[in-house]
Amino acid sequence: MRKIFLLIISAVLLFSSGKELNTKIPPAKNIIIDIDPYECSHSCLEDYLKKGFIFSFLAKAKNEEFKEEYIVYAREINLENPKSNSEGFELANEEEPYDYEKRGAYVKIALLVPQKVIGKYAVSVTNSVLAYLLYKNGDFDMEIFNCETEEEENILSSLKEIKEKGYQYVIAPVTDRGAETIFQNERDLTVYIPTVNKQNISFATASNINFGGIDYKKQIDKLSSYINDKIVVFKDQSPASNRISNYLKEKFEDFIVYEPVIAGKNINYASIIRGHFASLQDSSVFLNTPLIKTSLILSQLRLYKIKPYALLSTQINYHPLLLTLTQYGDRKNLLLANSIHNKNFVLTDINKILDNNILFDWINYSTSIGMDFIYTSYIDQNDYPIFEEKLIDNQINYSVSIVKPGLSEFIEIEDENSSF
Repeated sequence: MRKIFLLIISAVLLFSSGKELNTKIPPAKNIIIDIDPYECSHSCLEDYLKKGFIFSFLAKAKNEEFKEEYIVYAREINLENPKSNSEGFELANEEEPYDYEKRGAYVKIALLVPQKVIGKYAVSVTNSVLAYLLYKNGDFDMEIFNCETEEEENILSSLKEIKEKGYQYVIAPVTDRGAETIFQNERDLTVYIPTVNKQNISFATASNINFGGIDYKKQIDKLSSYINDKIVVFKDQSPASNRISNYLKEKFEDFIVYEPVIAGKNINYASIIRGHFASLQDSSVFLNTPLIKTSLILSQLRLYKIKPYALLSTQINYHPLLLTLTQYGDRKNLLLANSIHNKNFVLTDINKILDNNILFDWINYSTSIGMDFIYTSYIDQNDYPIFEEKLIDNQINYSVSIVKPGLSEFIEIEDENSSF
């Protein structure tokens, strides 16, 4: 009842319990060969960094102004020290590359998982925790306590079992309901809830309970710099969509001229779009809908030659599938708020090996941050966090950047500290 058994988890736990591979084969080094005969100017290097073309940047970077960025990225991908390149930067005597043989501290971590409530995230959150433990390369005990639902008796039973087995730290991907039950009944365990933002709950919280949910309100505030005084809000009936739409109502109630609900099986997009041309034309359109619905709305807007003042969305549409589900002409004027700023390539790659995504899935990203917080705050206080986000008043504080979907990638146009 309490465990989700995965083949790869079983294998890893076998090795983490004291058995090690008997090999001294050194980890592979990466070498980047510059096959482009043309020089790359200062602005060219800046453009590579902005677009995330890290390998192109590393192949061309020779300017001292970019030495710090070069060392950071070279260290992350375990780049061979480019001593043969007289114009390159020496990595010796700088920050050491990631040490694949370094052993981390012992970690004992419990996962409280209401599987019937969170569905697929029962696996992906588990993989996010596992990936972080593998990254730290230490011995660990990780156990999944599946309470199945968020009924109070189920959660309390799992919390009791967690404490009886000697766990002190818990990752709990629950909803607001589960978070309230934990708050009302738990004072001994250190609990991190990656799925809930503290400002969205109506109950008081305790110092042992920490939250990692995305701040949609902060994202709306950031996007509000791009709107006019005529607002249209597309939404469905999901909790996230309703929550974001409520934020917009609180902030712009007098300017919302149209608020269609995209719900049900037989949605007539033509009547929703074409029948409200006047409301949609030259309006700031917020798309609080999931990817499929968003892509259909965008295509219909273009089909009926509606030209909004702005097309805007929060984290819910920041996903590479947006680039394949929509035509470039449909999305070229779309702006997205994004709070995922992971730059650790090693951790990202470990997640990919586990078929897990922390680059675009904010719950998995939040879980990774929570593990980093627990590890560096309690397990090994001499280690440094690998994420920039800080815990403030028991809530992870996310920065917000504005990105737009290009032809084949998301392009950052503005970060948290930019002025308008």
